[in-house]
Amino acid sequence: MRNVDREIHVALSGGEAPAATAGSDLIRPRLDRRLDECLSHRLCTVIAGAGFGKSTLLQAWATAADVSWCVLTAEDAQFLSLVNRIVDALPARISKVLSSTLQTSGPESSADETRAAAFAALVANALQDGVDEPLVLVLDDAHEVGDQGAAVKFLEELCRLAPPQLHLVFLSRTDVPFPIARLRGRGEVVEIGARDLAFDVSEIARVLLLRLGEDAVDLAPQLHTVSAGWPVAVRLATEALQKAPRGEWEATLRALKKREGPLLGYLASEVFERELPEVAELVRRMAYLERFTPKLCASLGLDNADVILEGLQKQGVFLVPIGPDQDWFAVSDLMRGFIHERHPLSDTEQADLLRSASRWLEENGSPDDALRLCRVAQDHLAVVRILSEEGSALLSSGRVESVRRAVDGLPKSLCNPSMEALAGEARQILGDWEGALACFERAGAAGGDLTPGLAVRMGLIHYFRGDLKEASEVYTRGVIDGSDLVNEALLLSGMSSLCWLTGDTEGCRKHASAAFKAATDAEDPRALAMAHTSLAMVAALDGDRRANDWHYARALTAAEEAHDSLQIMRIRTNRSSYFTEQGSYDEALEELEVAVPLAEVAGFAAFHGLGLLNRGWAFFQLGRLEEAIADLETAKGIFQRMGSTDVGHALALLGCVYTERGESALALASFEEAIAVGGRSEDMQSLIPALTGMARLLLEEDPEQARTLATQAVSIARGVDRVQAQLVSGWVAIAHGDRRVLLGGGSRP
Repeated sequence: MRNVDREIHVALSGGEAPAATAGSDLIRPRLDRRLDECLSHRLCTVIAGAGFGKSTLLQAWATAADVSWCVLTAEDAQFLSLVNRIVDALPARISKVLSSTLQTSGPESSADETRAAAFAALVANALQDGVDEPLVLVLDDAHEVGDQGAAVKFLEELCRLAPPQLHLVFLSRTDVPFPIARLRGRGEVVEIGARDLAFDVSEIARVLLLRLGEDAVDLAPQLHTVSAGWPVAVRLATEALQKAPRGEWEATLRALKKREGPLLGYLASEVFERELPEVAELVRRMAYLERFTPKLCASLGLDNADVILEGLQKQGVFLVPIGPDQDWFAVSDLMRGFIHERHPLSDTEQADLLRSASRWLEENGSPDDALRLCRVAQDHLAVVRILSEEGSALLSSGRVESVRRAVDGLPKSLCNPSMEALAGEARQILGDWEGALACFERAGAAGGDLTPGLAVRMGLIHYFRGDLKEASEVYTRGVIDGSDLVNEALLLSGMSSLCWLTGDTEGCRKHASAAFKAATDAEDPRALAMAHTSLAMVAALDGDRRANDWHYARALTAAEEAHDSLQIMRIRTNRSSYFTEQGSYDEALEELEVAVPLAEVAGFAAFHGLGLLNRGWAFFQLGRLEEAIADLETAKGIFQRMGSTDVGHALALLGCVYTERGESALALASFEEAIAVGGRSEDMQSLIPALTGMARLLLEEDPEQARTLATQAVSIARGVDRVQAQLVSGWVAIAHGDRRVLLGGGSRP
């Protein structure tokens, strides 16, 4: 592009210069220099109202920097949507790893500020390790996130924890929604506001010179008074002057100054109504779409769309390019409001336009945009079709709220089982357990047989709650007939896990073997990860440590191949338990360094709690009692908030730590509550440690009660837990001087 042509483009797009080439003279070098400072600061804010050219400014500058660009929408006030959008914009090598974590969002907790902070730390660490050169992350329309909630907390923590390579840029109509005074005080913030973006008289003179010639330069002071330097007003006024005869320029400006009502409404009218019919028609129709491309316009019968859009883009009045590559466009807010008010399409025209555009978007890889248009057009059959074909992919990509709204907007007659199942998945991810279960029940006919996929999802909710009886009943309703090997393998693995928790060794072994066969036949890595985990648990019941380690190693390999964060955290949590039992506490903590943060950021409160349990126990064995209590108390709180019977595990372990500290009253209270919880849930993994711990505590004070507790523990213990139960039984026997019981117990205290 020749220099003068480039400058005209600059002037008509709000005065922001595109990327400079060597030796080029830029119209607004001061803004380019300010933006260059982004590369040496943590945060840059570009805050001004509509029409100040914020996005255009950054898009032009971005051609000379390594930029990841996110255009935020109202949906991004929802935490999962925001994080998905940002992760998608990051370099592919980082995005792939983080996406697999986010897709495994936990069903048992809504996105809260703790989880937001944890995920911000995960993103910051990934950038620290994976990016060597400066990376600019632009958050366009950042005001859409709002001013409170988990989404804002994520942005605040990402800004606070950003590695030196990351430079955040907020483009917003409102102030940054979290405190930045400390960053500002340390000189880490570049701030560009409306006063910086506004044209001064000399810049307006340059625009007039380039657009209207030397004769128009003297109008600059008057135009500055009329427009107050507002870039969009300058552009529109210039358009109006260009369409007026030279002798009427001053009269045109005087009319603008005296005109009643919004200045820009009049200017828009002057410009729009004098455009060629084909230009006006394109703008009029595209004002009803959130975004579009030249090819989409052509598919709607708008001739010469690429040429028209190229011309409109140079004018900078009607269109806003979206993203740094400028492949997509949107009609500016100013023109959109003007069209809807003064030149609206009829209801029939709107419906036809939205249906046609949604079909093109669906066929060209934008199902979320297509779904949104179908919702607006109330084309319910199209909504069902898109959800049936793309619903699972939309959920995986973080468009959870979009899917939920789409299903909720359907008439009841179209809410078939597949739609109910999809709505259930969306609610499960958003943390609405009861809503998810209700949807799943409707999808499977309440109380009747369930597909294995539905049984797995429903059982998972009950399992994470610690409601093992409900989980067992749901799993039993799942139909296993060989028609869906992957979900059948997952279902059988879930049934095996339940048997393991309740001490049903044979049931655990039977279901684990069946799960492994189905997973092997399906050749699915996620199913294989679950099956190997089940076989590892069987090996633990058999006391076969070598087989336990072998299966966990293969389970982890399969889970990583499947990018299944749920299984990765589960396997690492279980392996930490194995290492703790072996006395390899440092190795246990290494596993938990991965598992605990992963569970926290993915929102799986159940695995977060279990990871803290295991870490607390490892700390206890290392003599780090304060850290142990902190983790175990946090885990207890997590399980109590969930209403999960897994709280019994935390109570049993807390009883052991308090015993070691000599705080007998606290220990006794913890053990008693753990025994009550374990007895109700029939969870042997919490009940046996509570029984044996309380028996040891009462050895001297109440030896008869200690004997009763130890005997109960031995009678129900299986596998590895039986060893501990027998040891305690032996210690009780020593206290009673009962050599016969000691030898019969088969243990060496």
